[in-house]
Formats: sequence, C-alpha cells, structure tokens
Amino acid sequence: MLQKLFGMKADRRQALYEAFCALPAFVRSPVLHVACRAGRRHVRGLPTPPRLIWHVTTRCNARCAHCFHGGRLNGPEEMPADDFRRVVASLRVRLRSVTLTGGEPFLRDDLPALCLILAYVNRTDLVTLPTNGLQPERIADMLDEILRTATTRVNVQVSLDGPPDVHDALREVPGAFERAARTVRLLGEMRTRHPRLDQVAVMTTLSARNQDRLPELVRFVRDDLGAFHKFQWIRGAATDAFGVPAGALGDLDPLQPDKPGDLPGVLRYVRAEILGRDRSLAARRQVEILEQGAAILAGHGPTVRCLAGRVDGVIFADGGVALCEMSRPFARLADWDFDFFRLWHGPEARSMREALSRCHCTHPCNLSTSMAFEPAVLMRLSAPPVPPGAPEPPRP
Repeated sequence: MLQKLFGMKADRRQALYEAFCALPAFVRSPVLHVACRAGRRHVRGLPTPPRLIWHVTTRCNARCAHCFHGGRLNGPEEMPADDFRRVVASLRVRLRSVTLTGGEPFLRDDLPALCLILAYVNRTDLVTLPTNGLQPERIADMLDEILRTATTRVNVQVSLDGPPDVHDALREVPGAFERAARTVRLLGEMRTRHPRLDQVAVMTTLSARNQDRLPELVRFVRDDLGAFHKFQWIRGAATDAFGVPAGALGDLDPLQPDKPGDLPGVLRYVRAEILGRDRSLAARRQVEILEQGAAILAGHGPTVRCLAGRVDGVIFADGGVALCEMSRPFARLADWDFDFFRLWHGPEARSMREALSRCHCTHPCNLSTSMAFEPAVLMRLSAPPVPPGAPEPPRP
C-alpha cells in the first residue's frame, strides 16, 4: 500500500493518505493487515525487483570522509550505455523506482541517455538522482534534457551536511556549500516548468562532525532554500549491518564512520524540526526511518522483516550485483551476458538470500521498502499525529 502511494504525485498521495488516516483504527488495522499479507505474497513471486540502486559510475569530484565508498572512488569501472540497455531489457517487471548513483552520477555525459533507456525500454516510473551539487549549471542542463526527453518522474537529492565551513571541510572542496546551494535554487526554479520533477530535496548525513551545527543548516534549508530536508545516519557495512555472515558482508565503509555522540538527542532535534512544520506522509515516513535506525543502533534488533533481494537489488558500476549495499556482490552481469533475470535466479543469488535471511541493518532504503509491508509501522504512520512538544507514544 505504501509502495503504491509513493508511486503517485505528491499532492494526490497526500490527499489519499489524509483520507485513510481519518478512518477509525478498527477499520485501518484489518485493511493494513490484509494488504500487507497480500503484498508480501506478491513480491515473493516477482521475477525481478521493482526497485534498484544502480551505481552508474565511481567517478566523483568530492572527497567526503563520510562517504561509504571510502577510498574506492574514481576507478575505471563504468558500464557502457549499450550494456546498460541490455540489462534494462532483461528486467521482467516495470521499475517503480531506480536510484542512479555513484560516485557523482552527473559526471556521466550520457546520464540523459540512461534515463531515456529506463523510460522507453522499461517504462520506469521514478528515477532518483543524488548529487553533491558541485556543478550547478551542468546539473541543471542535464536535468532539463532528462525531463524534456524521458517520460519518468524524477527526484533529485542535493547533499548539504552543515553550514559552509562544516560542509566544505566534510567534502574537502572549497566553496562546495555555495555551489550545492545554487544547485538547489536552480533545480527548484525548474519545477515550475517541469511537472515531472517531483521533488528537489536536501539530504544531510548525520555524523559526529556536524551534529553540533545542525540548527544553522536546518534554518538555512528551511528559510533560504525552502527545500524539503531529508536526513540519514552515517552508515557502513562494518558498523550498521548485524547478523551478516562474514563471507557475505560488504566492504562499503566510510573513512570516518563516527556516529553522533548524542544520537538520541540528535534524533529528538531532527524529529521536532521535521514534524514541527510538516505532517505529510513523506515527513512522517522519514522520521520513522530515522527512529528505526536509531533503535537498531541501540541494540534493539530487527525493526522490520527485510525484503532486500526481493523488492530491492543493487547494481555496481563494474556490473557486480548484490541484494543490498550492505552485502558483497554475489555475481557479475558480464558473466551472465548482462541478463539480470537469469543472474537474479541463479545459484549464487539463492545462496546469498539464504545467507542474509536473518540479518538487519540501518540502511534507509531497505528500511523504507520493507516497512511498507509491516502493519504495525503503517498503523503508526496513519495514527493521528502527535502535537509538537508532546511526548511520543510508546513504540511496540
């Protein structure tokens, strides 16, 4: 149900969400239980995942210590567009969402062509493009071409991790903050002429290096940029994946993986800032993901039954395929003639699914996907919102 809601335009999604929230709990609860059971049966029979994280390059023009690629960026690996098309053509279901990431995806000159392939070969619904925003004009020009030629909806997430001095130090690029802010402004202006540009958001990675300066950044994003502000915990396979067998654990780890020292305090602050001004489904879902991540880091175990490897999949720039970013690639597309369907049902894939059947992690993409099939989570999201300043209700 939540998956279908997020496949809609934001205004229609919010209207349906509010109508559902107005129903009494004794109506919402059985509806959600039936929908989630049916949804789980459906996704377990899917021939290929409806959501992908696709690393289209390892090239990057920043040097972020909190990036979970660590020191493995700027390698030669990059799948040519012809092979990209072959992989897309082998998918057996329409992609509800694909994140084209890197590295910095806008460094690929053929990024518009890749989006065109997704639109016309697969009829992909939503493409999300995360960016460091260091090349405002190039990013705006490429996005304009994507929106003029492809039929997909597009979300863009521009990274801002603190006020200017903090952000530039984290990125190790002088002037990075001003360039990223200009990118947000340019893309925000584009929304008036491109209705398929669904969202231009700011993404902040919460870490020990920016926790004390968050209020300055939050005020800037809210009052100056007017953008939707998203947050995620800094993460890496070594620190944020639990119950993964040693041979299956991935090696994506930041060079400086330090979590905020006062993680509960940072969570309280971010929750108050988000819900104090926005009670939309998108805002409440974001808080839920942060809360689940914090609960996992506090040692409370799994918060959802993970569907990575069923609903989600990952393709790396060298053609390696993994069930999730926290696990190692189990096969390479080149060895399967770039046929994702065959690879996804091969013996290596089955073996990895068994190895990862009891793990859990803080990865926001996997939490977001999986919680869409959890009735208890959906009941929380559809309950009347707690007034600002009021204590949060206990979580089961």
